[in-house]
Amino acid sequence: MVKKAKWYPADDEKKHFKRKSKKPEGPRDRAGFEPGAICIVLAGRFQGRRVIFLRMLASGLALVTGPYKINGVPLRRMNPVYLLVTKTKIDLPGHEYREVEDAFFAKAKEAKKGEEEKFFAEPGATVLFILS
Repeated sequence: MVKKAKWYPADDEKKHFKRKSKKPEGPRDRAGFEPGAICIVLAGRFQGRRVIFLRMLASGLALVTGPYKINGVPLRRMNPVYLLVTKTKIDLPGHEYREVEDAFFAKAKEAKKGEEEKFFAEPGATVLFILS
């Protein structure tokens, strides 16, 4: 006869995440992603548009362009999952996009809010509350 356990874990109990390695692996390259390859955007604002694949960035995102003058798609980063690579390739002579990195797309830091605090902290300023 087998003895039954007196305690069972709850169904909604959180399981602790344990990383198998200290550093996660980088993104894997998919077949067909070569500079100059024509891709079709599958999702997002430019869904259905054909874009030119320029290169893969360190973050794993693909750098693509329309070009903007032709179909309105600017130089932008896209998740390669949402790109369908076609067999068509174009030659990109003299167009190097090595200087474009993820930092290129970072937002500018906001100005310090010190001026706003100085404005409200002027001596002699009073605040009136009107109760009705």
